[in-house]
Amino acid sequence: MERPAQVDSREKHQLERVLRITRSVKKQLFVVIFLFSAAIITVIFGIIPVVRVSYPLIADFLLGLSGNLLVAIIIFIFLERGIKSLHPISETRSLPYSEFIENVRRANKGDRIRILETFSSLINQSHLEFAKAIQAAIKAGAEVEVLLFHPYSAGAKRRAEQLKGRANVPEGIRKNLAYLYELRSVTEHISPNSLQVRLYTALPSIQMYRWEEWAFVSLFPIGKRSDRTPNLKVPMDNPFGSYVDEAFEELWKGTDEAPTISIDDHMQLQFIVPSPDLTSTSYFFSYNEENDQVDRTNCYVVGDNSLFFFFIYEDVKEKENVTFLLDNKKWCAEPHVLNPKVSNEVNELIHARELIERRYGWAKERLGPSPFILRFKDIKEVMD
Repeated sequence: MERPAQVDSREKHQLERVLRITRSVKKQLFVVIFLFSAAIITVIFGIIPVVRVSYPLIADFLLGLSGNLLVAIIIFIFLERGIKSLHPISETRSLPYSEFIENVRRANKGDRIRILETFSSLINQSHLEFAKAIQAAIKAGAEVEVLLFHPYSAGAKRRAEQLKGRANVPEGIRKNLAYLYELRSVTEHISPNSLQVRLYTALPSIQMYRWEEWAFVSLFPIGKRSDRTPNLKVPMDNPFGSYVDEAFEELWKGTDEAPTISIDDHMQLQFIVPSPDLTSTSYFFSYNEENDQVDRTNCYVVGDNSLFFFFIYEDVKEKENVTFLLDNKKWCAEPHVLNPKVSNEVNELIHARELIERRYGWAKERLGPSPFILRFKDIKEVMD
């Protein structure tokens, strides 16, 4: 994991690069105004009778200089337009939700849509419109890749501290994951693996919303949401656009020190199969929460009607530990079957059901009044 000082240095470097780009765009207007003003002033002084009579050489020089300045203005404008046509970069006051969603909806076969965020307020606030646009893009043959902060990473914790009082980062990520996980279940029937979502644990320096060969790009300003600060509209064939896309690629791949995890490996856990005759499937779960604090040493797992789960359900009564896979790691825990017939476990069962329904964005009481739920206590990572 990168040290905070290293990350701050990198973020400062990227901020300086972006500011240089935006300053150069703003300076173009000042250059034109300055050159034009200088040309007018030299013409005026060059044609003043007193100057022409008393200082003819200076008058001729000023008139010649004014002509050169006017030529410089014309050359500057043509060069500026030529460069801008090759690498046009513009600025917006904030991330334009509607424009991005409409661009996604119009995507064609082979287009690549990419989102790199801590969490996306666009998805949370416009999830129905976003879902429809993503489905339309995938039907047209586009590919969608989304990178979000792992909710329990050091980077997510740091960003939550930066935005304290301005945005609820853990809740924003939770809603993103619920919406995207549900959307994936829909898009898998349209075109398998066309929507991929991964969670990164490194500390990024940029936000990106890409469609076709364009992207809205911003930094992660301290104390401000990136979607509410100026965004640059950048072409991907621009050097800065290429850099942003490469940064996405690096985060997508991840490293041993800062791995990137698929949403499937995060949203469901998988039991280690206790018998060669049984095949394990993935199960919905939720960590325990008390007073808005996540307790990752305890979780609740909801079962289904499969033979495997009933085997586990009966088998764990006599086991001290069970092992399972989650976030690409192996874990062990002390299991316990919550029994609705035991009075002191009824409230815990209701609490567990509500946590699971909330985690996946399900309707209240979707699991019914008495679902099969296991409590995993004292969760510890198994080091191979």
